[in-house]
Amino acid sequence: MHIKQPGRSGGAERYVDELIRWLNRGGHDCLFLVGEGQAKGGGTGVDPIAANTMYDELFDRGLSAALAAVQRWRPDFVYVNSLTNPEWEVALQSVADCGRFIHSYEGDCVNGARFHTRPQVTVCQQAFGWRCWPRYFWSGCGQNNLPITRGRIEVLRDGYRREKLRRTAFKGYRAVFVMSE
Repeated sequence: MHIKQPGRSGGAERYVDELIRWLNRGGHDCLFLVGEGQAKGGGTGVDPIAANTMYDELFDRGLSAALAAVQRWRPDFVYVNSLTNPEWEVALQSVADCGRFIHSYEGDCVNGARFHTRPQVTVCQQAFGWRCWPRYFWSGCGQNNLPITRGRIEVLRDGYRREKLRRTAFKGYRAVFVMSE
């Protein structure tokens, strides 16, 4: 396991850093698992040395290596902040009790934005489901996505599949955290 000093880039990094420090002060050991290339991008923001926390890029080594490490450590609880792959979220739930922090409309919108740009910018009222497919283009969901191209259809398809799986993953969490009432 290697320890690095990642860079801080925004508000999410600040709150994760504070959460880990708070848990450490309460006597909890923390292992900060960095997902899918985040450390290489410098976007984790947690100071593992100051927070007395192990830091590892386990997910960069693959899912089976990450799960094996989590099983060896046997945590009481895994706090999932921002994994981009919901399949990995489901896999983590198979080895430990997990809770997930929701940053946006994950699992509730194809692109996480929940707004339309046509005919004007408005909040989307549509429940996530098959009706999102036609609305995605005619309402300009989350972006100005015209003209309709094969690439944009693939983005819609992949986003829909990912968020549908994420909705399923939410059912396996012991807790879901949001910064909202």
